[in-house]
Amino acid sequence: VEELMLYDPAQPGVGMFTDWTSSPHPQIGRTGYDGFWLWRLKEPIADPSPAAVELAANIDSIIDQTGGIWHIQFKEVGGEVLYSRLADTRIHPASFNKLALAALFLNTLEAQGVEVTADYLSTQGIDGRSFDQLLRAMLLYFEDYPSELLQSWFPASVDPNDAIRDLGYGNTLISPRQTTVSDISRLLEDLYTGELLQPAARQIIL
Repeated sequence: VEELMLYDPAQPGVGMFTDWTSSPHPQIGRTGYDGFWLWRLKEPIADPSPAAVELAANIDSIIDQTGGIWHIQFKEVGGEVLYSRLADTRIHPASFNKLALAALFLNTLEAQGVEVTADYLSTQGIDGRSFDQLLRAMLLYFEDYPSELLQSWFPASVDPNDAIRDLGYGNTLISPRQTTVSDISRLLEDLYTGELLQPAARQIIL
């Protein structure tokens, strides 16, 4: 076993990286002679605080005793993730995606120049039901048909899956209903902080 210098920033051309990538030695199976990418983190990874370590240990202990597959994220609003488990793996989120659909619907109205107010939502609608009725039935009583109606409201040129991704929720699908807990966390935070919708539309959702 030998200890070898890979490269020396102070001496370009010295070290095994240079030797391994020199053209006289192609027989050892390299794929090119242009050197190596050197990747560095923009910011150092911070060590977790003692409280975060204790939180993770407690959650892991509960899961070990309970069993099952858990998708979890604990995150401070506007701050760091304190705990994460399978947070970026897609799951079927039951009715949660109805909240994503409602937010997307109101955001699309705003993009069309509509002033989203309670009066507008109660006087406009589709299929004999006002938008207010559809949103209430979908978000408060978890009805599926209103969500189907709202999906049909989008113009043929707009794919709700593409539209929700363009809003920044790249792992969320309106149909079929799929998302990740990291997207759920981000959507809830964006609603809470007002990043996603104008104040009137945000208040209607809340």
